[in-house]
Amino acid sequence: MKFWDFLKDIKTYLEIIRLLRYILRYKRCFMRRLIVLITVIIAITGCSSEADMNIETVKILPTGEVEPAVDPLLPKESATEITDYVGSLPEAINAASTAKEAVAVLENNLPLLASEQLDTLMMQLEDFYFTDMVKVKDALREANEAGMFENQDNPITEEDIALFPDEAARKIATDAMAGKYKFVAGEGIMVPIVDYRALLDYKSYLSPAMRAYLELMAIESDNEAVADGSIIVPWEQLGERALKAEAYLIAYPTSPRYDRVKVVFSVHLMRFFIGASNSFPFASGRDLEPEAKEAFDDMIASHGNTFTGKLTNEYKQLGNRLRKELPVAKESYDDPFYEEIIKFTDSLEGRIHAEFQGRPSTSIKAVD
Repeated sequence: MKFWDFLKDIKTYLEIIRLLRYILRYKRCFMRRLIVLITVIIAITGCSSEADMNIETVKILPTGEVEPAVDPLLPKESATEITDYVGSLPEAINAASTAKEAVAVLENNLPLLASEQLDTLMMQLEDFYFTDMVKVKDALREANEAGMFENQDNPITEEDIALFPDEAARKIATDAMAGKYKFVAGEGIMVPIVDYRALLDYKSYLSPAMRAYLELMAIESDNEAVADGSIIVPWEQLGERALKAEAYLIAYPTSPRYDRVKVVFSVHLMRFFIGASNSFPFASGRDLEPEAKEAFDDMIASHGNTFTGKLTNEYKQLGNRLRKELPVAKESYDDPFYEEIIKFTDSLEGRIHAEFQGRPSTSIKAVD
């Protein structure tokens, strides 16, 4: 049959395009590309004209292995090269000299890999930030110590960075923002944090679990709950963030970020129950501050059947009982009331671990 007649089968044509894309992406040698391309054309022009014909391409499994087609047109050595290439990408991110370079590794492979493989690259990028952030802070230390950012207000934009008088600091900050950092000003200095909202630019390529994880983390990077040792969001938002973390744990029991979200959940609950060093939910005399009391009451009334709601009710009842049973101490730091409160909050991590070990999503829906 003629080649162009063959292309009338649209489904087959699309499969050919997919195959050629893999070849052109993963073959680095021009002659090899040419040979493989000629092989494909010969196979096409000499194939049967049956209506149900279907040309298969290779499939990259979540493990990074390549699953060959039933009648593979792609040479075996090409499949090996693809497997090796995919396996090298996490290390390429880890070896990047800057976050900008690390992000480029992810971006260059977005249309080529399965969502599970891109999840792996996203997690590697997130882990990369933990070490790279120290480098960015160190690079900006001199500028911070010189007071270059003492008059800087949040949010810090690219336009603000372009006006930095020091060229070195300007380049460091510009490259960091290109690497999906954002900067937060406070106490006269400027510090980098991961901009999870910016990482959501890639959400259409990722699995639902990874998209939901980035959304969860973006809540804090969009609007930090604590600054300068004080709670800076309404108290009820602390409880809402805990609910969202709980919802994730139930909705995605097999997520590779499951244990990390348990830590996030614990942090949100601790803040909800005891605040921060300069923001305590208890007023003098052991009574709850009105804002905290209202947040606890609303949590119990609206989400009493959730793990967070049950803990909140238990916490409030504990406080009520201790106020009646324990005599008031002269100094709050000697008050057994607070010793019992701390015992309760210290138990949260273990209770979360016992409660959430991966299970189907049945008892809570994500909080809007």
